[in-house]
Amino acid sequence: MKIKLPLLILLLSLANSYAQVKIGDNPNQIDPSSLLELESTDKALVLTRVTTTQMNAITPLNGALVYNTDDDCVYQYNNNSWSSLCTGGPTGPTGAVGPTGITGATGTTGAQGVTGAQGITGATGTTGAQGVTGAQGITGATGTTGAQGTTGATGATGAQGVTGAQGTTGATGTTGAQGITGATGATGAQGVTGAQGTTG
Repeated sequence: MKIKLPLLILLLSLANSYAQVKIGDNPNQIDPSSLLELESTDKALVLTRVTTTQMNAITPLNGALVYNTDDDCVYQYNNNSWSSLCTGGPTGPTGAVGPTGITGATGTTGAQGVTGAQGITGATGTTGAQGVTGAQGITGATGTTGAQGTTGATGATGAQGVTGAQGTTGATGTTGAQGITGATGATGAQGVTGAQGTTG
């Protein structure tokens, strides 16, 4: 159903009389709380179609709607600015942080990654100072004596060695003590008197 300008004027005039307007199907059925009501199963309400420049030049009442042909989106005027209904209004302040949820179960350990290449060996560090010598440890217990091994066979007698050089003559021993004097022997018999010598 097409509504010409004169008919629209007439409908608006009726709105001043009855305070309600129904356009489309079932014009005699309108909700008591409706000021303007549209009803159709094959037609749609087409909003004012404007470019972004044209839209920004309009300063309507809060709640006004237009269709922006540059963004292909419906915009609403509120608080002295146009807001896209496709992306939502301006972002509000961040709400308070909610309580931390329960920690979820630990996931399955992933597969072992590929071992990376061997890095370059770093320079040898300076040798540290000699540490303090530790205390002497406790002497361990003496182990059990092993069994006596079997006696080996007697080896062959070696060859007679070379006679050694004559040793140095030992020093003369000390003279022994004087023996005891023997008893006096018996007096011998009187010898024969010799012949008288020649008188001189």
